[in-house]
Amino acid sequence: MARPALAVLDRAGKILIQFGTLAPLALLLLGLFAADVARIALLLAGLAALAAGWQFKFVLITRAAYNQGFALPHLPVRGTR
Repeated sequence: MARPALAVLDRAGKILIQFGTLAPLALLLLGLFAADVARIALLLAGLAALAAGWQFKFVLITRAAYNQGFALPHLPVRGTR
């Protein structure tokens, strides 16, 4: 993998771990142990996980996808030449 792509993914990974894993996990535990706020905590946990997934996809496609170039060594021919 290209070094610039790894650098971009490393920077984004720190934020994604906090808001995509730790925050939803904490909200899930809050929802399990505090019945009065369970509905809101579980909703926020789901939204945080969803937002982290979208953020990862955005970073992967727009910032970490470096075109390394491609070549077609042999083009297919239809019919006869």
